[in-house]
Amino acid sequence: MLEKSNVKSSLIPFKLVRYSPAYESQILITKRKLTTLHIPHSQSNLQAVQIKRSNNVSPESKLATSQSHTIISPQNEKNSPLSSPGPSPKIQTNLGLLKTLSWRSKPLLPSLKSPTNTSKTNISEKDELSSPLLKSPKWLLPAINPVISTLFTSKESPISSRSGEKVDLDESMFQKRKKTQDSTYVYWSIRDTSGPKPNSRESSQLVILNNRAYLFGGLSRVKHNDVRELDIMTWTWTYINAQYPPQGRMGHSLIAYKKKLVMFGGSTKHSENLGIRRCTSKVYFFSLGEQKWQQYPGSGDVPSSRRNHAASSLGKYMVVYGGMDPDGHLLNDLSLLDMKTKQWYLPDVAVQGDPGFRSHATLTEVFDEEIKNNYSYNIFSIPTLTKQTSRIANSGFYLFGGLSDDGRPCNKLHGLFIRNGKLIWTEISGNGKPPIPRYSHTACAIRQKIYIYGGRNDDLFQSHGDSCLADLSVFNVDLLLWENVEIEGQVPDGRWGHCMTAFGSQILILGGLSHKNFMTADLSCIETNREIAEEWHELDKKSVRKQINIGDEIEKVVDSFIKLREV
Repeated sequence: MLEKSNVKSSLIPFKLVRYSPAYESQILITKRKLTTLHIPHSQSNLQAVQIKRSNNVSPESKLATSQSHTIISPQNEKNSPLSSPGPSPKIQTNLGLLKTLSWRSKPLLPSLKSPTNTSKTNISEKDELSSPLLKSPKWLLPAINPVISTLFTSKESPISSRSGEKVDLDESMFQKRKKTQDSTYVYWSIRDTSGPKPNSRESSQLVILNNRAYLFGGLSRVKHNDVRELDIMTWTWTYINAQYPPQGRMGHSLIAYKKKLVMFGGSTKHSENLGIRRCTSKVYFFSLGEQKWQQYPGSGDVPSSRRNHAASSLGKYMVVYGGMDPDGHLLNDLSLLDMKTKQWYLPDVAVQGDPGFRSHATLTEVFDEEIKNNYSYNIFSIPTLTKQTSRIANSGFYLFGGLSDDGRPCNKLHGLFIRNGKLIWTEISGNGKPPIPRYSHTACAIRQKIYIYGGRNDDLFQSHGDSCLADLSVFNVDLLLWENVEIEGQVPDGRWGHCMTAFGSQILILGGLSHKNFMTADLSCIETNREIAEEWHELDKKSVRKQINIGDEIEKVVDSFIKLREV
């Protein structure tokens, strides 16, 4: 039996392995070249968690403890925050009296303090001089000799890739935009839909293609493999009887490409004998015209099987980062899939700030539409638009949050930029107040803003009685600024494991979990256009007043009827 630690531990829902750097420098041989990893002396000597088998407990439900945290499996949920008793604080919204919620004046969790060993949000003057973080809207240039950051964890070599050759910044290429609004104003509503509504689920994916939203996968009582279509013009759900459907799965990625849906990875089945969650590295294409699934093994540097990875797309390329392997080990490799040729690439990446091992994070693409939807570009030859021709400054891929290598949620923001034919990772320290650490959240971009909603932080359960988050955060990539958010309308309850996608100026949210049950299958909508959101709010207030007046008239009629009966 494992010894109990005196250090206060936190609960996380996955079986994670921590690494222990045994040497100051180690060499890892990849398919490309030798890469030297310099491990800083200040890094704590973390020991790998040993998971022991016993005759009474299945391998998936083993409980492992270390000096900094306790690890439990999804099956051992009696002591998990997901099923722990306690009141569930919710953002209450009165449909009769719509309240305005301002995160500037009323923070979601005002008493929350960032847990230890998480990302630093406040940088002191001393740290700022030596910090490699990006502190202002700056354009990046790659180093002459970039290093490979496409490393992966393995049982034989559980090493870290938290260092690399630094990239110099060219201040002459910085792009700055003037601040137009003090805050972001949004309006929440619940969309009335018709047709066969899908049941609520977690870890599914929702994407937009040709004025329609497509839902695939996820877990409720079973792992789903059905395709549901939502016509956004009529808000009507349709069940698609797809041919040759793949296994039901969760924790996969789904990308819209031309007239097809492209799916990668995910967790399919749980093996009780092996004590692992079976994952896949297969790629499936779904043709909307033929309504048929087709599997492609892929060629080139095919990534390992994984789930809960971060994925995004640019033109004909799918970008995949991190995730979890079948044994629950975190990954930190970056892979590119050419969706036209079905070939995988393991790109060279210059590292200014390595995101490290990460799962349950989000990777959001922020590019001008003429570049994002142009399938003829090679990802390494994307033109660098000037300040005069580009509508978005600091375009790139943005990785936020997730579970990091210490087994805790983080709120770090990293940018993956394309500069002069090279990819560059850098850690971004924006202005404003960043969201609290989280994982299993969702994110999407509308023009130059990234919207982050929900997620889970198990450290909140002791202080707030709920580990689910209900806040909406907005990051402006033009200004590298976390903006204040003013919210009105029917704000839903906090959730994690939901799906989210953007359509025009609206954001659609479906499904997910609370710490007690599955969320309803209602389709929540966020209007991000300030003018439209204000109009919706005024219409709602008029509707409320009309309902109140009708209620008063009914009350008068009832009173008159009672008086007549008394006479």
